[in-house]
This record gives sequence, C-alpha cells and structure tokens, in this order.
Amino acid sequence: MTVLTRRKSTAVLPWIIGGILLLGTGAWFGVPYIMNTVGNPEQKETRTIESWLAASATMLPLENAEGAQFASLLKKADGQALLVLNQQAEDGKAYQAWKVKGDDITSLGVVGLRTLQMDTTGLDAVLVSLEPQSGSDAPTQILGDVQLK
Repeated sequence: MTVLTRRKSTAVLPWIIGGILLLGTGAWFGVPYIMNTVGNPEQKETRTIESWLAASATMLPLENAEGAQFASLLKKADGQALLVLNQQAEDGKAYQAWKVKGDDITSLGVVGLRTLQMDTTGLDAVLVSLEPQSGSDAPTQILGDVQLK
C-alpha cells in the first residue's frame, strides 16, 4: 500500500463517523418531534379544527338546557360539517351525534376524542347526547342541539 492510498482511506473515515453521528442526532431529536406532531391524535384534531376555521366554516353553537355552550358545529356551504366538543367525555361515556330530519332521529356516530365530521345536507337539526362508550340505538341523555333550518 502506498502512502497516497493510505492517506485517502484515512481521510474518508472522519466523514463516515460524522455522517453516522449526524444521523444518530437527527433520529434522537427528530423522532420524538415527528411522533408528537404527526402521530398525536389530539394534535391531529387541532389541525383539523384549524383547517375548517381557515376554510371560512360558519360556527354554530350547541348549548345545554342552562344556555351554556358545550360544543360548536363548523358548517361549510356545501353541507359538510365538523362537530367540535369543548372537552372529551368522561371515562366510560361517549358523546354521540344524531341527525334530525322531520320526526326521524338517526345516529351519526360516536365522537372519538372531540370531533366528528358529517354531512348536514337536508337535515333539520343535529343533536348531541351523552351515552355509554359504545353508543346507543336512541339518544338517552340529550345535551343539546343546533337547528339547521
């Protein structure tokens, strides 16, 4: 091995070590950041709410019998809407949204954390109830509603 060959091989070694350290540092600091901003369900919901507000959705309040607002319905002109509860349901319970059309009340689904997307086209109202975590066939503890017509 000549002196020139030996010098080339030893000059590459610091670059390899530097690259490994750089990748390790990126993984050490980058992975937790990505997990907290991309994988965190609460932050995903916050970004969803922000995008609906940025899209100029109309905010309709849902109030309980005492007149206190417990949720909002963000509604777009095309009838798409996002139900946003002020807080998550207590343990063992879930919020369930219902569509009202005439005398017919049908479940729109159980709210995961605090939001539920729906189509309100042709509906008279949307109401929200507090139910067992798995939901109910009919609303049992109605918290309030929002009239759409």
